[in-house]
Amino acid sequence: MNKKGFTIVELVVVVGIVAFLSAIAYNSYHSSVVKSRWAEASPCLANAVLRLENFRSNHGSYPQSSDPWNEINADSDCSEHYMGNILVTNDGENYIVAFWDVKKKVIASSGNDIWAQTDVNGAQIHVNNTLDQLTTALPAGYSLPAAPSP
Repeated sequence: MNKKGFTIVELVVVVGIVAFLSAIAYNSYHSSVVKSRWAEASPCLANAVLRLENFRSNHGSYPQSSDPWNEINADSDCSEHYMGNILVTNDGENYIVAFWDVKKKVIASSGNDIWAQTDVNGAQIHVNNTLDQLTTALPAGYSLPAAPSP
């Protein structure tokens, strides 16, 4: 007997292999997209920190107003994905700059991804990382400023 076509078992095996390969490819793609979006937040942090340091060199301390973000003329919406805010201590000697994924542009983020930089060592911290399900503690004595509204 001359059969043409494939059996149902052969089709199920092929569909299973394609699904498995697709799942692997999607996870790799997803991770790459999130890392590239982080690459957008990093220069935003660096720009805000540079503006803070320029303000301090010109005025002797960091801005102590209720809205330091506007006082240093920082772009609070410096990328299409993140919005930032600054918290300066009452004595004007310390700061923390933070960016949130409030626009929920990072895949799998519920708006909870937060990146921060302080005056402690200049290191950028991924405070809350929904991709890897990790959290990184801020330096002792620091807390995040209020999240901006989208």
